[in-house]
Amino acid sequence: MSLELLGNSPSDESEERERDPKVLTFPEYIASLSESGTKRMAAGVRMECQSKGRCPSSCPLCHVTSSPDTPAEPVLLEVTRAAPIYELVTNNQTQRDSCFLSLIYQLCVDVLLQEATMSSLWCSGTGDVIEDWCRCDSTAFGADGLPTCAPLPQPVLRLSTVHEPSSTLVVLEWEHSEPPIGVQIVDYLIRQEKVTDRMDHSKVETETVLSFVDDIISGAKSPCAMPSQVPDKQLTTISLIIRCLEPDTIYM
Repeated sequence: MSLELLGNSPSDESEERERDPKVLTFPEYIASLSESGTKRMAAGVRMECQSKGRCPSSCPLCHVTSSPDTPAEPVLLEVTRAAPIYELVTNNQTQRDSCFLSLIYQLCVDVLLQEATMSSLWCSGTGDVIEDWCRCDSTAFGADGLPTCAPLPQPVLRLSTVHEPSSTLVVLEWEHSEPPIGVQIVDYLIRQEKVTDRMDHSKVETETVLSFVDDIISGAKSPCAMPSQVPDKQLTTISLIIRCLEPDTIYM
């Protein structure tokens, strides 16, 4: 903060009008008040402060306890009329409040910038980062109903290169991967379609849907499907053993 001194005394007003304004630092002005032995404000001294705006209600740092002297919503101190600077200096509460509110405002700006950057990086700019996942906006969904804010990775099934398939057993694999922030995979649904040809040349189609977590890992409803390899911190590949296959039958 700097103080602009336009005149030292009323008798020098005419002379000071022809001079450039003299700028005093804050310590210099306080020292001049002490030396003069008076608490009057020097003629022409004024202080201007600008409001830097208000913190949005979504900022958690802005929720401060309100009091008669402190507004509930932080805002930088704004002075619109001339006031003796020594009154503001001696009023320690005003000083603390203004500094505290300024600090909160800056922290709010920093938090909002950080959230905006994270949202743009991880949530396609159409959602909020909540811990390690994205909360998509209501408009961030495609025609298929899936989120475009944090799209789900689509697993690609492949035959295992380690286990040789037979007419009654195959081992399928896929990669389990998810970004550090964005989407969290909680389960896989395995859908098996079976097409059987009958003697009269008709076809019978049956479909079975199993939950990898609830049905296959637990083994409760999957006598013909069992995990061969479950991912951990080192491995990201899931292997699934499919048994009970029937020859001359189409499976999809």
